[in-house]
Amino acid sequence: ASGDKPLSLATRRKYVAVVRKMLDSAVRDGLIAKNPAAGVDLGRERAVPENSRAIDRHEVPTRAELDAIIAAVTNPTIRGLLRFMALTGLRVGEACELRVKDLRGIEWGAAGAGATFRVARSVSESTDDNGARVVGLPKSGRTRTVPLGNEAYGLLKGRLHGDGAVVDLSDPNALVFPNRDGAQFRGSNINDPVLVKACEAAKTRRVSCHTMRHYFATDALHRGIP
Repeated sequence: ASGDKPLSLATRRKYVAVVRKMLDSAVRDGLIAKNPAAGVDLGRERAVPENSRAIDRHEVPTRAELDAIIAAVTNPTIRGLLRFMALTGLRVGEACELRVKDLRGIEWGAAGAGATFRVARSVSESTDDNGARVVGLPKSGRTRTVPLGNEAYGLLKGRLHGDGAVVDLSDPNALVFPNRDGAQFRGSNINDPVLVKACEAAKTRRVSCHTMRHYFATDALHRGIP
């Protein structure tokens, strides 16, 4: 716990999942006879005040809560952006800076099994001396390749190749999720007012753009993905 505040059920599950995997390895290696973390009672989720406006950074929404929040977002591009972050674990600056050239090599067939894309840049909230948004390497300091699950693949395929596709594929520098001016969204502007209003409409706890990354990681752990 942090101070007097108990950890959320989602956070407890995340921590126990990691410990359980470590102890499973110890059992396989013959270091211990059985996994003491198996069947641990994590208790129940605490009640969430209706229309809570406080962001609890230890909380991760359920899939039903996430669906309700995203459905309450009125801007369709932001809806896609948030869903894509929740499905891939991208940081908001990385998703806002994703461009057509980063999707080269993807075969847009019937399914997306094995498809990957490149995360090469991230746009920050700050601006340079000319007022332009600062674009640099991702937070890790290096590019990385990210796998596309079927749902994320379908989302991208719809934006790029579906009926009413809105991305100019002839321009390698075209943003995948541009704002109405053709520029990158600001994460701060999505957090407030977009997500503030969406969470109020969905009657859920407050979340931020970065919650999508936590959701991705927690969901992966629940499905047994390291």
